[in-house]
Amino acid sequence: MSEFESIYEAIVSKTGAAVIFAGSGSDKGHVTTISDCLKRYCVPHTAHVASAHKQPDAVLSYIARYDSLNGLYVIIAVAGGTDALSGLASFHSRAPVISCPPEGAEKRINESCLFNPPLSSNAYILRADNTARFVAQLYAPLNPSIRQALESEVERKLGELEHANTQFAEKLTYLGGK
Repeated sequence: MSEFESIYEAIVSKTGAAVIFAGSGSDKGHVTTISDCLKRYCVPHTAHVASAHKQPDAVLSYIARYDSLNGLYVIIAVAGGTDALSGLASFHSRAPVISCPPEGAEKRINESCLFNPPLSSNAYILRADNTARFVAQLYAPLNPSIRQALESEVERKLGELEHANTQFAEKLTYLGGK
């Protein structure tokens, strides 16, 4: 089964999938982080490199291909600079788009996508892990595997906090006196 056939099945099942678009091959590290986080939540996904400035036809071709499935997916746009990728994708796709710019001092605060023109709507989430969690939360009501992954994560974190509270109380309580 090809990559497209696998993601096709996930999209048409209407239980949620993600398509990550990177504006450049240099975004591989950030895309890998997003991919790893999506795996943690059991979210089916794939990734492509396609520059909105240099390869707009390729971006539009991918979007048309995924939109033709009439399924459920979200686009995650990983692009620095002007982030034309999120604007192009959000205008032309029926899928919601999340801008998650690549990490790096010069690219870290990329807010250009916040000023996209009318009909180019997108969410902006700076952290890769929060982007994946947001996608998982979108699909949790429809996908038991994703829902369970989210619930397990919350239970684990609550357990860590309870353990930390016990440790604090044992080591940092002082009742006065000697």
